[in-house]
Amino acid sequence: MPVLGLGGMNFAFVPALLEGKATDVRYVELKGAGHYLSQERPEELTRELAAFFG
Repeated sequence: MPVLGLGGMNFAFVPALLEGKATDVRYVELKGAGHYLSQERPEELTRELAAFFG
């Protein structure tokens, strides 16, 4: 199953949390964002989600 790991602040934890959970994992760091990706980086988040689900 494909998995998308998105993160901003403390992005290094995202791959660590998903390690071994799936074989088809894509990671995207939204640099400079904090915990609220949808509020802080709405355009980038929409682009990444559309690419992943598209």
